[in-house]
Amino acid sequence: MLKITIAGIVFDAKFEEDKAPRTVAAFRAQLPYASKVVHVRWSGEGVWIPLGETDFG
Repeated sequence: MLKITIAGIVFDAKFEEDKAPRTVAAFRAQLPYASKVVHVRWSGEGVWIPLGETDFG
């Protein structure tokens, strides 16, 4: 399990390691990950996480 916390709100998530093992490995290598979340509304509601210079390979 993975817990994502944004402004005190906790979201449960899980890695789909069997479906995307290289992607999961790249994200796990970055944990714990801390960044800012930008709320976006131009295409519905969602959030964007600026990755800056982060290299996920």
